[in-house]
Amino acid sequence: TGTSDRVSRQDEDDFGYDLNLDFEHSFLREGEELEANFSFGRDTEDGVNTFDQTFTDPSGELDRRINHTGEDGRNLNAQVDYIRPFGKDQRLEAGYRTFVRRSNDSQQSEYFDVGQGAMLPDYDITNDFEMISSVHALYASYRNKLTEKLGFQVGLRAEQAYLNTEYLSFDPALNPEDRTVVGELDYFRVYPSVFLTQEFGNRHQVQLNYTRRVSRPRGWQVNPFIDVSDPMNKRQGNPNLLPEDIHSFELSYAKFWDAVTLNSSVYYRQVNDVVQPIITAVEGGDGATFSRWENISRNESTGFELISSVDFNDKVDAMFNANLYHSRFHGSEAFDIKPTEGFNWNANVTANYRIKPWLSMQARADYQAPRVMAQGRGIEMFVINAGVRWDVL
Repeated sequence: TGTSDRVSRQDEDDFGYDLNLDFEHSFLREGEELEANFSFGRDTEDGVNTFDQTFTDPSGELDRRINHTGEDGRNLNAQVDYIRPFGKDQRLEAGYRTFVRRSNDSQQSEYFDVGQGAMLPDYDITNDFEMISSVHALYASYRNKLTEKLGFQVGLRAEQAYLNTEYLSFDPALNPEDRTVVGELDYFRVYPSVFLTQEFGNRHQVQLNYTRRVSRPRGWQVNPFIDVSDPMNKRQGNPNLLPEDIHSFELSYAKFWDAVTLNSSVYYRQVNDVVQPIITAVEGGDGATFSRWENISRNESTGFELISSVDFNDKVDAMFNANLYHSRFHGSEAFDIKPTEGFNWNANVTANYRIKPWLSMQARADYQAPRVMAQGRGIEMFVINAGVRWDVL
């Protein structure tokens, strides 16, 4: 029926600071150390977002919206690490870390009502959100050599994590007891790792490893505020998201020359509780979509990766990376998502040029081929970054 122009403007006032206290103690034994860190940070943000949309269709009406947003976040980190060598090849590392993030987000939204000719509150996306995320971890790793050329490293990390959220609506049509939604996540996990490395002289080696890792959702992925900056693609976070649980097996081969390093590997990775945006159509939205982050079963990837660094001369060096893999999503009955699979690949190159000892340049190019997702495919992406560095004083 026509086209439209939409202008978005965002003005922000941000302020933040960090306080750090570091402690380090060296024992009489060479290499034995105790390190501790305590840090506190705070960041605040106040913003105003305005959206104006005009339509070429004469029957279209002006769509105007103003959002007032605020954020107040605090980070607390306490960490202690101990390192104890036992000879040339034997080493023990252990530590403890606590990290706490507390944030308060607010959003007040108003829209232009044509009938009344005035801005009115939109209670569907006017709300407060409070989140407290904390992780408490104990970890240790030990490495040694079984023979002159065969070494190993084993590690274990035990982790207790919490995510507590509170969502507060200001909709006067809701009963007071229905305006607050509380979320609680509480889980304990153990993350082991095992590395075996076989050297062949000083020029090449083979490594076999298994690791279990965690990938936690970002703050905006758990924030239930509805993002309406694009009215055709509305988005929302999910405060009940579980972290992704990643199991990885990898066999790699590394070869070293004077000016060239080559590292190739084959791998298999299984990701449980995959975090993906689930997209649904908006009823009566004329093609508009709504997406919300969810956990959907698991994903399996089998692939080959190649990494190489080259020193062309004293002034120029570059690093190359290519990754080709087959990905399979197992689907989800809860969200009516069928299994899907396919090949994906990506590559990047980073080059550095040192003009003078105090002046250098860097350029980086990244390419992501169309990739298989739980729903459909992601389009290709190509990014180039370039910069100049000048050291002063």
